[in-house]
Amino acid sequence: LTRIPRGEQAGRLWDATVTLASYPHFFEIKRSRSEPPEFH
Repeated sequence: LTRIPRGEQAGRLWDATVTLASYPHFFEIKRSRSEPPEFH
């Protein structure tokens, strides 16, 4: 992530992560960053 999700967006992202991670054959997601992280 390059930006910290907040509120409902954070909840949706977390729910999607839990769903994906619960699949027994899931290993990892990787992708190159297209921008530097922002910690605001």
